[in-house]
Amino acid sequence: MTRTQILFVEGTDDQHVIWALLKHNGFPKTFSVEQKGGVENLLAVLPVQLKGSGVKAVGVVIDADTNLLARWSSIQTILKTSAPRH
Repeated sequence: MTRTQILFVEGTDDQHVIWALLKHNGFPKTFSVEQKGGVENLLAVLPVQLKGSGVKAVGVVIDADTNLLARWSSIQTILKTSAPRH
């Protein structure tokens, strides 16, 4: 499995759900699914991963059950300030 395509999730439950959905729907394992031990940890590593050497694609699955607009705003800020410019 390659680490050039990564899907980050908050915790182990999320990771197992994603794996189960992929298996149930017959998706090939073309990316890794990594849990980060909570949303704050996930958001902290996201800028580093976006700048990582050899990383071609990064996805994020997070809960938006508390404040959807604030969560989306924090992700937008990370993407705008961390994504490599081409």
